[in-house]
Amino acid sequence: LTASAYKPLAAYFVKFLQAYKERGIPLYAITPQNEPFNPVETYPGMSFSALDEASFITNYLGPALKNATLAPKILIYDQNWDRPDYPLEILNDPTAQRYVSGTAWHCYAGDPSMMTKIHQAYPSKDMYVTECSTGQGGIAPLSAIEFFLRSTQHWAKAVVLWNIALDISGGPKIGEGCGGCTGLVAIDQATGQFTYTDNYYHLGHLSKFVVPGAYHIASTITRASFPYDSPPEEVAFQNPDGSKVVIVYNPSSWSDTFKIRWNTHHSFVYTLPSKGIVTFKWAGKLPSPLITTMWGRKDHTSWFRLIRWFLSLLALAASLFSIPQHRDPSPLNHRFTFRGESFSAQARSPPAL
Repeated sequence: LTASAYKPLAAYFVKFLQAYKERGIPLYAITPQNEPFNPVETYPGMSFSALDEASFITNYLGPALKNATLAPKILIYDQNWDRPDYPLEILNDPTAQRYVSGTAWHCYAGDPSMMTKIHQAYPSKDMYVTECSTGQGGIAPLSAIEFFLRSTQHWAKAVVLWNIALDISGGPKIGEGCGGCTGLVAIDQATGQFTYTDNYYHLGHLSKFVVPGAYHIASTITRASFPYDSPPEEVAFQNPDGSKVVIVYNPSSWSDTFKIRWNTHHSFVYTLPSKGIVTFKWAGKLPSPLITTMWGRKDHTSWFRLIRWFLSLLALAASLFSIPQHRDPSPLNHRFTFRGESFSAQARSPPAL
């Protein structure tokens, strides 16, 4: 982008935001450029160096938004975890930094731990993962549940999947668009049939139980006696009403038995099948958590199938409530000798989701 185009681009952002606001849609955040290292020719894209983005934000975008009394969050970078040098270069500029609310990331390369490194350097700047296409046919090296758990464990305030609904070829697209990107719902436009993808069910493990205003709370995993090197992955949250949510994923090829403990004296044991996902939710100080599982992937193309699916869930829920639970006065950091994992929730104050 030539320097002479910076001012018109900033004015375009202002008009864009104003148009949405006039229609009752105030936009939460913007990024100056999608994937600045990816100047593709098959859909809109552009190279934008960190130095140039910092200059654009400092001298044009930030002042233009302020003069128009618009206050969307400005998120920098908007590409993969493998180039933390890009957001760091902008955040190291004190003039640009004052306009920046956080960093936007994509999931296609690198490791989510990079977000923790940026957070440690600039704890007041939030992390958002603004794009990830996972699941069968997706282009990310992670499954959706791995993406959710690892991102939120590394300070992501929000995670966004590509896309809500697409046709069976991944469209509609601008030009060639994204090859291999998948949606939560796949729609066959010829027949009108639709299918919920794996991503739909993976997302439900968080979005159905972790509500707006929730906080990510610290959780620890204690390695016990395992015959393999793939322990469960987990993340914990506290909702505004005080309820706790723990999501656990078993990446191994074996079933795992583990214990979840909280409040120093409440605990229960659960066995999770290979590749299984489970969400536990309990309210306040209730000693018995509400246990919810979402295992399968189904195609709800008729009321009959929907009713059958609902009845199956009722039967599953009835069986889950028979899981034995007990109190254990052992301290939170106690190492259990049974085969499995131990989780303990301890409060901290990371950013709200």
